[in-house]
Amino acid sequence: MPVEVQGLGSQVTDISAGFWHNCALVDSAAWCWGRNDYGQLGNGSTQESAVPVPVQGLSGNVTAISAGGYHTCAIANGAAWCWGTSGGILGDGTSQQSSFPVPVSGLGINVSAIAAGNVGTCAIACAR
Repeated sequence: MPVEVQGLGSQVTDISAGFWHNCALVDSAAWCWGRNDYGQLGNGSTQESAVPVPVQGLSGNVTAISAGGYHTCAIANGAAWCWGTSGGILGDGTSQQSSFPVPVSGLGINVSAIAAGNVGTCAIACAR
């Protein structure tokens, strides 16, 4: 039987289910909950949360979010941001994990879609 996610209210505009965590957009802000082994909740910790916690460091208008295997990505102000597991899948040119959003390199601010998978991410970005 479905249950309401506590603490999100009625202004949810997008939701995404990852491997062990979930995320939602509420009033142009990102919230995540669930497992957090690699910082995939984006709140600066690796402690899991049974209730939604706000993603830290995404300023401005968040228009899309996608929860992957052990990472999460979002579009904020037209730019792609990712956080969570290491191994180069965050797109920031490093192999470091991050419990805060980091900007994806090389896409600019014209990103229109993003999809986080199990061990990778794809985005649509237009050159202008």
